[in-house]
Amino acid sequence: MTGATKVFYRGKKVDFCLFIDSEHAYHKWLDGDKSVPLSDVLGSYEIYVNTTGTGAEGELEAASKQTLAEEFGSFDSVEDDIIPKILREGKIQKTKTEKKHSGHQEPAYKTVG
Repeated sequence: MTGATKVFYRGKKVDFCLFIDSEHAYHKWLDGDKSVPLSDVLGSYEIYVNTTGTGAEGELEAASKQTLAEEFGSFDSVEDDIIPKILREGKIQKTKTEKKHSGHQEPAYKTVG
């Protein structure tokens, strides 16, 4: 099994999440270490929404600019305005990727703790 770490942010209508590459870099960034760039924290600057309801589990797809604007208001840059808010106000969650027993390796994400 491999793991993934995400930051989950509960919105007013939609729930958002970011995938983190380095939990260590995330905590340093969160503690105000200005030497840690977001590129060390995140694998990509893509924000995801849960398409199968609310909560941390379910199918995710990239959030549209309209969805982001409805939740966060007008913004100049996802990287400068929205991602830092999600990282600061969201909750970190670890998941495990499990292999299905069908012979091929399709990931199934399951929240752990």
